Amino acid sequence: MGKMHSAAVERLEKVCARKQNFKETLLRLQYPTETLAASIPLRRDDGSLQIVKAWRCRYNSLRGPTKGGIRFHQSVSMDEVMTLGFWMTIKTAVADVPFGGAKGAAQIDASELSARELENLSRGYVRSFYSLIGPDKDVPAPDVATAASPWPGWQMSIFI
Repeated sequence: MGKMHSAAVERLEKVCARKQNFKETLLRLQYPTETLAASIPLRRDDGSLQIVKAWRCRYNSLRGPTKGGIRFHQSVSMDEVMTLGFWMTIKTAVADVPFGGAKGAAQIDASELSARELENLSRGYVRSFYSLIGPDKDVPAPDVATAASPWPGWQMSIFI
């Protein structure tokens, strides 16, 4: 467990310490159900090959299929992905929606990618994590650098 994830779980422990009958909840939420890491090959427009680290964390699905955004950012880490999946689990429970929490990311500066490279990265991400994704299992959503494109006239969807 990384520092961010440990800090998030520690906050939950403090809340659970004030409430009775939260021991099992705390046990279930200390670790994600599954976190998958992948290396996505990305062919750049100049012909070079770049390997992009990527993750998908299905944190908890007790309330229903997991849901959570996918971000493309150069400083993202597995620890951050797990922590954001944890907080998405808490958010869906507090909002009382029938979903669990998840998060995904690829470690890359998306602002340096052409529209074609961004599309190829998105397709590579889906290929890498297709076994986790589906309406009854995990519902991805746009997040940092995966929604509207900065290039005029081009709209990208992670559901390509």
